[in-house]
Amino acid sequence: MHADAEQLVRFDLAQTARKAGLECPALVIECASTPAQWRAVAHDLQRARRVWGSHVPGLYAAHEAAEKLAEGNLDGALAALVDGCGMSAEGWLELTRGEREEARS
Repeated sequence: MHADAEQLVRFDLAQTARKAGLECPALVIECASTPAQWRAVAHDLQRARRVWGSHVPGLYAAHEAAEKLAEGNLDGALAALVDGCGMSAEGWLELTRGEREEARS
């Protein structure tokens, strides 16, 4: 796995949370380090899915990824996000890396 995969997964999850108006969970995503924090994020993303449905793309995959992170499964989290957008892992990592760089500038 790529050295920056965890940071890219966190970036993508935080961006999705912000699109759903979940600023506090987005902040937790950026620094979460315990299963309890990831479970709380997963809960909020799941609730947002019920409210926003398909109006916020990526919420289902983000919820699944957060659940995987609560289990300590970074590979599973990456797979959930990759499957959610129908790309290869390499393609997703490259695209997300570019989005992160664009957001920083």
